[in-house]
Amino acid sequence: MRIVISYPFRQDMPLYPGTPEPETIPHTSIDSGDSSNTKIIKFHNHSGTHIDLPLHFCPDGASLNEYSDEYPISFSPAYCIDIEKNGDEMILPDDFSAYDGSCGDAVALLVRTGAWRYRDKEGEAYVRDHPWVHPSVPEYLRTKFPHLRLFGMDTISIATPNHRLEGRECHRNSLCGKKPMLLLEDADLSNPALLARQFNLEVYPYFYAKTDGIPVTAIVFFD
Repeated sequence: MRIVISYPFRQDMPLYPGTPEPETIPHTSIDSGDSSNTKIIKFHNHSGTHIDLPLHFCPDGASLNEYSDEYPISFSPAYCIDIEKNGDEMILPDDFSAYDGSCGDAVALLVRTGAWRYRDKEGEAYVRDHPWVHPSVPEYLRTKFPHLRLFGMDTISIATPNHRLEGRECHRNSLCGKKPMLLLEDADLSNPALLARQFNLEVYPYFYAKTDGIPVTAIVFFD
């Protein structure tokens, strides 16, 4: 069994405030006498379901190049946990305490806040008033989940425009240092089957050299 947890990439998808919209520009056209149809596609590298790499917030951090030998980038065991939050609520270390024992071996940990419910229905709320992660959480996760290499959420970002300073600090605390955690943002965690048991998470990025983040196709595989 597999579940795709990436949203389709489209022109009108929600974006973190300030992110330019994708553009699709016709290049050649059979109707215009060209031999083929082609397009130029332009998009911000943190659009849609994407990963943040250490270079995003760390001057000497790893880019996608450092993961070029891993394709797909695999994480196992991986877990999705339910931490229900409403609106502009913080996620704190205490929210994870119930999962220390059952998910302590996690290599990837996904958090299902319920924000996915608003992505297509209330776009403004989804991009501005969503749950966000307190800067103290990354170090807590490293302590309680010592094998963790990726942290993901069903929100457009681990940060919110209402708390920019805390969001930047949380990104740095996650991505920088000797044990960086990749961040998977804007993931589709709506399927309740994700909560049932451990799984293997495979992330298929578009390998663009030396980038600090990139849209991905992320797929959950159950044994």
